[in-house]
Amino acid sequence: MDTTFRFSSAQEITEEFIEKLKSFYSGVPISITVQEDFQIPEWQKEQVLKRQQHIKNHPQSLVDFDEMMHSLEQELDDER
Repeated sequence: MDTTFRFSSAQEITEEFIEKLKSFYSGVPISITVQEDFQIPEWQKEQVLKRQQHIKNHPQSLVDFDEMMHSLEQELDDER
């Protein structure tokens, strides 16, 4: 069974509500979901898909994170 509590903002959640929630669901796993009202723009979704396809087609173009950080640190040291 799922129980849903809806609030228009987090500001509506009182300490009293939290304490009642904790006592009522003591020892029971719960899940809290936050529904955000913003949309990801289509251009951004398309860009991610293009990048995923590029990675799939050119996996050798990926750079190891530690190597990249070392390279950036070296560039900064060289500029000093």
